[in-house]
Amino acid sequence: MIIYYSICLALACISLLFSISFNVEKKINNLFVVLSLIIAMANFGYLSLAMSETIEGAIFANKLSYLGGCFISPVLFILILRVCNYRIPNWLKLIVSMFSFFVYMLVLSTGFYDIYYKEIWIDKYYDSTVLMHENGPFYFLFTVVIVGYFVLNLSILIYVIIKKKTVSKKPLIILITLEGLNVLMYFIGRLILPEFEFMPIVYVISSWILIYLKKNVDLYDIEDTIEFFYDKNNENGYIVLDNELKYLGSNNLAKNIIPNLVNCQIDKHINELSCLSFIQDWINEYISSSNTKTYRYDINDKHYTCKIEIISNNKVNRGYIIEFNDDTDRINYLNLLSQYNEELTLEVNKKALHILSMQSHVVLGMANIVESRDNSTGGHVKRTSEVIKILLDTIKANNIYDINEDLYNHIIRSAPLHDIGKIAIDDDILRKPGRFTPEEFEIMKTHAPKSGELVVELLSDVETNEFVGVAKNIARHHHEKWNGMGYPDGLKEYEIPLEARIMAIADV
Repeated sequence: MIIYYSICLALACISLLFSISFNVEKKINNLFVVLSLIIAMANFGYLSLAMSETIEGAIFANKLSYLGGCFISPVLFILILRVCNYRIPNWLKLIVSMFSFFVYMLVLSTGFYDIYYKEIWIDKYYDSTVLMHENGPFYFLFTVVIVGYFVLNLSILIYVIIKKKTVSKKPLIILITLEGLNVLMYFIGRLILPEFEFMPIVYVISSWILIYLKKNVDLYDIEDTIEFFYDKNNENGYIVLDNELKYLGSNNLAKNIIPNLVNCQIDKHINELSCLSFIQDWINEYISSSNTKTYRYDINDKHYTCKIEIISNNKVNRGYIIEFNDDTDRINYLNLLSQYNEELTLEVNKKALHILSMQSHVVLGMANIVESRDNSTGGHVKRTSEVIKILLDTIKANNIYDINEDLYNHIIRSAPLHDIGKIAIDDDILRKPGRFTPEEFEIMKTHAPKSGELVVELLSDVETNEFVGVAKNIARHHHEKWNGMGYPDGLKEYEIPLEARIMAIADV
């Protein structure tokens, strides 16, 4: 019999290692690790009890084995709530959990008080030690824990099946079946052969079923999946599909973009969901293309830029996450700009003065277009322009440098164009979250000289040479550093034009 308990412990430890090896960044995975840990500790208790030679050792081992009975059901309860996205008040969750802790405290009183076991002794069953006992007045509470959690979890499952079609039923059914197996085998063991413990092998089976379930259930935790791929404060819409293109869920912003998502049934193929069938073409194109692509989704007066990410585990495709980014302002601006260009082309001889008056608006517009491609928090152009004015006002007020009115205006007007060269940087680099690789940073650094070149090309025919010179200096040299370690030309100290030094401070 000791061999049986040893094998069960070994298998439980292996399943624990498997659980730990999965992606621990996702919160729901921690519940699987906790379950596997409880199972391993409980099986260690059963093995220790079987090998005990004294009543004291048997009591201690028995307390370890009770970890499974007292705490597997509560963790399964929390996991079921998590999977079905069902919220209960924290105080109620605390009460339910504390009841299990209370029962376990009664178990820990064994050997000191007779409230859980009235009398205990050890016996032998083949080569294993068995802790025999006469039940105390509070022993029945353990049965309440076992049966109570099963009824509670079964009630949640029935409610979800009847009321919530936006929750996947498969993982819930597996979880409730798992708990039912534990309850059934517990009572069968007590009635048929109380000297032999069936629970260690039942726990092992449960742990391996959990490993199988874990490979799929975390995809249904939409908030964690989004947070794993994107900044949790990202205010975009997201839709999650499995690798068979079955709908797994979406966040609230996606439901605002596509209202019919509220009624979409989980685990349905997107071709069966009319509001999502258009994504099929995107996925096909994405799979056949070697480059990252973006897609357009227009509804009413809103315009969205969409991209697709693969959800992978050990280089195995497990699904897709589709991001919807509100691009309405940029699209409307481009449409407006195109409309203006057509009108101005027809009336260019009549409206030359009007073209000049719009120049500053176009400059700011181009800067905003570049900014909209950048993976920034927004408002950078506006903030740097305001900081530039503060710096210039301070310099003039304190006579730090001789800045005349023309130079003052040139610096303020040309500041928004300092990063216009980013329009030539590929989206994969420009919008990349996190740090750049050295190669990517070298490419990113080219935006400074490209900014200088674009400023000259765009403004030479419509602005004075003095203005173009100031704008070029700001665009090309705003990443130079006082110690000469900047780019692109490695200028240092007073070699750096004054306007570029002012821009550098505002940019930082």
